[in-house]
Amino acid sequence: EHSSADLVDSTLLRGVVAFQPWNDIELGARLGFGSTDANDPNPYDGRGATDMDIWGKYYLGNPEEGDVDLAVGVQLTVPTGDNSSGLGYDAFALGFFGSLRWRISRMFTLSGNAGFQINEDGETLNQAPLNGRTSERIGVGVIVALAQRLNLVGEWSYAGERFDNTST
Repeated sequence: EHSSADLVDSTLLRGVVAFQPWNDIELGARLGFGSTDANDPNPYDGRGATDMDIWGKYYLGNPEEGDVDLAVGVQLTVPTGDNSSGLGYDAFALGFFGSLRWRISRMFTLSGNAGFQINEDGETLNQAPLNGRTSERIGVGVIVALAQRLNLVGEWSYAGERFDNTST
């Protein structure tokens, strides 16, 4: 993942782990590591962990017993990243989402998700405090089955402003 902003550019590598401890329930987490590069002379360059997301998802089932699956979930963002180098925001966030999967074939599945996130006030890059706001999210993707328990996932997503006067 690469992003470019007014103060700093960042390159991140994120890992996702998910498991199903009970029928119809999925738990998971996403944690990244990255590096930042300031766009002007300042001490904001850095490397390290990003904020962590943890979630729970409930499978609603298949409404027409076809190839479409529906789920709803909740996500918590935990401020584990280094906010002094732009890898974190020093703010908790609570999000709610819905998702669907459409199995096109044994090998390919299309996915989509939408939701919103309530963001706590935070800070990053030792700037003035950030005023948290409610932001919207939407994403579409593809899942390619490589083996029985190994999938390749690609997703395009959009997330609205988490804080006042910041970029999407």
